[in-house]
Amino acid sequence: MLKDDIRRIVKGIDASVIVFGHNHLQGYGYCEVKLVINPGSCGLPLDFNTGAAYTILETTPNGYVVTEKRVAYDIEATVRCLQESAMHERGKVWSELVAKALRTGRDYFGVFFETAKGIAAAKNEDGGLFSNETWWEAYDAFLPQLKSGEYNAHQ
Repeated sequence: MLKDDIRRIVKGIDASVIVFGHNHLQGYGYCEVKLVINPGSCGLPLDFNTGAAYTILETTPNGYVVTEKRVAYDIEATVRCLQESAMHERGKVWSELVAKALRTGRDYFGVFFETAKGIAAAKNEDGGLFSNETWWEAYDAFLPQLKSGEYNAHQ
């Protein structure tokens, strides 16, 4: 999204503080006179820092104070819970990618999905609801890149 598009969207929101998420990247700043905050992700931060991210917003007589926090947690215990869950049984490929992301703080999902789309297109599968076989083929194609260090996740 272009900066002008973002400014137009922010200008159209009737609020002095805008909090948004989804990209798992903690940060804040001002756009025009509005404070814009992404509190980050407690569950899956994707900014190369594996600590759970959260943000505190305080209102003071002098304006807003934003404090970004990180908390270390037992990632391996989280991965074990994931691997023992029904979700892991139904979506092993995604679960393995989530475990890798938890351990590294890197975003593997976009590039992996592009790999899966290419494999699906060759098999005339369309949309995002690919067969389990396609997901596994994509994972097998992507895994050597992860192991060799060829893949550099972006922020």
